[in-house]
Amino acid sequence: YYFNPFDPLSIASTLQIGINDPGFTVRKKQYAALVASYSWKGSAKAMNEAFIKLDNTEEYGRGKRKRVAVLCPIPSGISAIVKVVAEMHPTLSQLADVEYFFELPSLSKELRPNILGEIAPNWNVSHFDQKRYESYDEVFYHIGNGNHHSLITVSSLTMPGVVILHDLNIEGVYNDLLSSRMIDQKRYDVEVELNKRNGDKSKFLASLVNRQRAVVVHSDYAEEVVKKLLQKDSQVKISRVNLATPTPKYMIGNKNAREPFIIG
Repeated sequence: YYFNPFDPLSIASTLQIGINDPGFTVRKKQYAALVASYSWKGSAKAMNEAFIKLDNTEEYGRGKRKRVAVLCPIPSGISAIVKVVAEMHPTLSQLADVEYFFELPSLSKELRPNILGEIAPNWNVSHFDQKRYESYDEVFYHIGNGNHHSLITVSSLTMPGVVILHDLNIEGVYNDLLSSRMIDQKRYDVEVELNKRNGDKSKFLASLVNRQRAVVVHSDYAEEVVKKLLQKDSQVKISRVNLATPTPKYMIGNKNAREPFIIG
């Protein structure tokens, strides 16, 4: 049960719903068992297995080592996506030569050490261009919503690879691209029109998913949404990997942080 911690009516009504729900206690025990079955390491293992299945040649870990590029937010920033990326590295680095391209948010603040940046080859995402793209056997794009995914999204639209979709709404990315003049109003309006045609279950995803070799999603629901966005003759592969891990809280002590509250 979720509520807005700044809205007294939302808090009261949500508490009332929980108190009056006869199945609350039973479901609370079920939820605890479900959460306990997931871990960051388990999620990383599942993601690596999905990448291997998506590979057409099935050569990961066999014979010639592949070169893989991973584009993601910088590990020291606000995004929890890189927690999975960091956990994936030990296994992925055994299967291929992995290099990272990190994107910084517009307001960069170091919230945790960038350990991955110390142990693996890495560059700023702005250094990822067509020449570098062609030097890799596979490219993985971690896509979420926010300005720490803007250049990653641009790269994925022009240089197709495997998109790991962390959000079904990337409107914030396009808003940032427009405000920073990386796209013009006409390009933005195209996405708005595509969005209208594809309903309200996702935002600004149609161009992105149709440009890729493969898309990795985190739930059955997201898989169905992406399937409906793909063109009829699309060859884009979809792989579902459940990554239901709790988001670590790094903004301790920030009085201005508005975090979601949950009571069940």
